[in-house]
Amino acid sequence: MTKKKNYLIGKAEALTKTTPPPKMKMDKVSLYTWEEVVSRLQHQFINVSNELKMLNDDLCPKDYSVTKLTLHPSFISKGHFPKALFRQMGVHSIGSKATEVTPDKWTKKGAPKASPSTSIYIAGKREQLASFAEQISSMTLATPGADDLIRIWSLENIKPETKIKKGIGEVKKFFEAGIQLIPDSPSEFVKSSFTKYAKKLGFEVNEELSIEVSNLWFVPITGSSEQLSKLAEHSFIRVIRPIPQLRSFQPLVRGLPRVRS
Repeated sequence: MTKKKNYLIGKAEALTKTTPPPKMKMDKVSLYTWEEVVSRLQHQFINVSNELKMLNDDLCPKDYSVTKLTLHPSFISKGHFPKALFRQMGVHSIGSKATEVTPDKWTKKGAPKASPSTSIYIAGKREQLASFAEQISSMTLATPGADDLIRIWSLENIKPETKIKKGIGEVKKFFEAGIQLIPDSPSEFVKSSFTKYAKKLGFEVNEELSIEVSNLWFVPITGSSEQLSKLAEHSFIRVIRPIPQLRSFQPLVRGLPRVRS
């Protein structure tokens, strides 16, 4: 009986797991006035929304896009996860990663310096994000989600070049793309959008060898490395990297059984 082979994904857990926030002693101190929060964040939200409007629909399936929201280093405890804000924005949290931020103010003594924080990847419709950006100026501290907004350091779009692993230019044509899916929601439209866009750029998408890990879809692709920067513009791509050796999808040549004369 032929044994079933199990394929491994190199360091996929680093992309799928939720990054635990660093331990930090919290002070119950209001860092910013509400006016300061609105002044600092509204232009960020509007700029992100305007940039998303410029994207081709091929990159944003069903008008959904992925952006990156970073917490202020003073508000990264588990209890500060901005659930209420995400409900108001109409977005889904789809992943996170550790980062560093140098804030202009913080709750500790002394001048602020680079400190650990968390960036959260969020997926939502461009239309809803644009609407929320316009509403920020009319919000008050009594508005649902306002407490969470105070804890936000920045909102930004994800640059395509940051999705491509360093050194990938040395790889000739075999790659692996990690596509972010929306947890607890149908995500076939994300997969089909990526597949259609990749094929449009001349890539062969090997869906039969794809693997899902948590809410990430890893799929081998074959094509020109010169087109990777264009491929990375798709909003739901989390990473493009050389295909791990244990996930090689080059066809295997099996020996034929010997026939006795």
